[in-house]
Amino acid sequence: MQPIAQMPQPGGSPMNPQQLIEQMHDIIAPPAVGWWPPAPGWWVLAVLLLALLIWGIVSWRRHYLRGLYRRQALALLNRLDSCSDDLLPTEVNRLLKRTALSAYPAQSTAINQAFGEAWVLWLNHCCSQSVFEGDAALAIAYGGYQPDLACPRAQLLESARRWIEKHKRNANPGGAHV
Repeated sequence: MQPIAQMPQPGGSPMNPQQLIEQMHDIIAPPAVGWWPPAPGWWVLAVLLLALLIWGIVSWRRHYLRGLYRRQALALLNRLDSCSDDLLPTEVNRLLKRTALSAYPAQSTAINQAFGEAWVLWLNHCCSQSVFEGDAALAIAYGGYQPDLACPRAQLLESARRWIEKHKRNANPGGAHV
């Protein structure tokens, strides 16, 4: 078998290898594949990521708004530090009622009518552990009616703070009769 360069050409004369190399052209590369428009899989991924982002934003906002009344109540409680001792039980009680109305709007009538030991029992029933005990419980139950009732200021404010932070929104405080 003869090498290709030695084979007779249709014109009859053999071509030398140098002539064959000169007749060769560079390889023509196809144009680069553009990144736009993306393949359908990328569209699906983009839609899923967008849906996940929207879901995340909506969930975060719902969580943020769900705890907004607590943050506002804690800010108001911090302002009560400057309240006088004779008005403190009344103001703390008022704040607790406002917070309870925000947390349990379906029980607004019972909350508005609650007072005394039944109110303290209802507040404690909203938490997994009793928050108002001893002098703090007496101050919440009777402090608005008996201004001379002694109550440690720090204990009352701390009990109110714990209740605002720890009460359960999904609790059924109606079980504790108000």
